[in-house]
Amino acid sequence: TGSRTDLSWSDPERGREVTKQVRPELPGWVEEQGFRGDVQVSLEVTAGGTVGRVTIVKTSGYTDVDNAVLEAVRRWGFTPASSGGTAYGMLTLYIRPET
Repeated sequence: TGSRTDLSWSDPERGREVTKQVRPELPGWVEEQGFRGDVQVSLEVTAGGTVGRVTIVKTSGYTDVDNAVLEAVRRWGFTPASSGGTAYGMLTLYIRPET
């Protein structure tokens, strides 16, 4: 299963570059059934570049898919802040079958 992401920041001046992107380990049925869906999360990125709180904003409709996305996003990394503290963003993960 392939995936694409869109990331936007509530304050673009505080936005960070992704240094580590972890793909979710989706349940086997996702690939088998050719599932297509989106999961949108809000996230906090600390001054040090680690992910703080991650919350589902738009669910895929499946708890196991949503949980896999949350677990993966918590392991992402970002550039540290040059000034200021926490950055807030919205991340959408588009889950599509491999073609």
